[in-house]
Amino acid sequence: MTALSNLKVVDLSESVAGQYCSRLMAGYGADVVLVEPPGGSRVREIGPFSKQHGDSTTFYHLNIDKRSIELDADKDFDRLSTLCVAADVVLVPKGDIANTLRQKTDKTVFCRISDFGEHGPYANWQGGEMIHQALSGIMYYNGRAGEAPLFGVGQRVQHVAGVAAYTAILAALRAGTGELIDIDVHKTASSMSYNLANQYFYSGTFDERNGTKYNPDLLIRANDGWVTVFVYAYRWPAMCEALGLTELLDHPDFQTQVDRLARWDQISEMASAAARDMSSADLVMLLQNLGVPAAASLTPAELATSPHLQARNYWKTADQNGTRRRAFGAPFRLSQSDWRADRALAELQEDAK
Repeated sequence: MTALSNLKVVDLSESVAGQYCSRLMAGYGADVVLVEPPGGSRVREIGPFSKQHGDSTTFYHLNIDKRSIELDADKDFDRLSTLCVAADVVLVPKGDIANTLRQKTDKTVFCRISDFGEHGPYANWQGGEMIHQALSGIMYYNGRAGEAPLFGVGQRVQHVAGVAAYTAILAALRAGTGELIDIDVHKTASSMSYNLANQYFYSGTFDERNGTKYNPDLLIRANDGWVTVFVYAYRWPAMCEALGLTELLDHPDFQTQVDRLARWDQISEMASAAARDMSSADLVMLLQNLGVPAAASLTPAELATSPHLQARNYWKTADQNGTRRRAFGAPFRLSQSDWRADRALAELQEDAK
C-alpha cells in the first residue's frame, strides 16, 4: 500500500500544471487515467524532445505510471461521465465541463486548472509560461539594468500551479466533500513574487533594476566552470581566507556589507583571479568546509551524475516497451510510502477500466 493507492483519478487537464498534479498522485499510488482528445494531448507537443525515443520528454516526465485513453468528450460524453463518476478526483480544463459532470456526483473532487480563471478581464486571454512570468512581475526584476526584462527558462510557474492543485485536492479529500477547486496559473505565478510585491504593498515603493547591488551573491569562475557563492556579512572573513584575500579584511573600502556591495564587481574579479587554478569541485568543498554557502553551476549532464542525488536514491527508471528509461524521483519523501516510477505511459487508446 502506498499513500494514495485508494484514489482513482481522471485527468482531462491538458496542461503541464494539471498533468504534474496527477503525476504527484500517481507517484504515491493513485490509479490515474489520462483522458486525451482525438490525436493526443497537446502536452505531447511541448519540447524538449528525446533524440533517442522521439517523444516529448516533458510529456514523458509528467505521465509516468498513468494509463491513457483517447476519448472525444463531445461524441462520447456518457463514457466520460461514467469514468468521472467512479473517480475520487477529476482534473478538468477551463469551461463548463466541471459543472456538467458535477451534476452526476456530489462526492467527486473536481479541480479546474486554467490560465486566468473563469472570470475577470483576462479570462479569455491566451497564457503561457512567459506570459505568466511577465504578468506576475517575476520578469520585471530579472535582467540587467537598462535592458529588457529577462524570461526565466523552464515551466516553473506551471509546476508550482500543479503543486498548488495537488495541495488543494488533498485538503478537499480531507474535508470529505465534493469540492470544485479553481486553480488559475496567473494567481499562482503572482504569489511567487510576494517578497517584491510586499515592499510595494507596505511602503508604496519598489526598486528599479538600476544596477544597485542588494544581495551578496557572487559568481566565481573556476578553471572548469562557474561557482555561485552567497557571502553573508558574517561569512566574509571565511571567504577571504579561502581565496587568500585576507588583505581585504583590514582594507577601509571593504569594512561593511554596504561598502562591499558597492564594489562587488571588483570583488568578483579578485575572487575569480584567486580561483583560476582551482576546480569548481575543490573550490566548493573549500568554501563549504568554512561554512560559506557555495555550489557549482551544474550542466544537465553534471546533474544527472550528482553524487548527492545518487546517494539519496533520487533517480528512477521506468519501463518503456521493455527498455529502462531514466525518470525523476519524488520531490518529497514519505517514510512509510514509496514513490512509483515503474512504467512510461501506455500507448494511446489503452482501455481504462
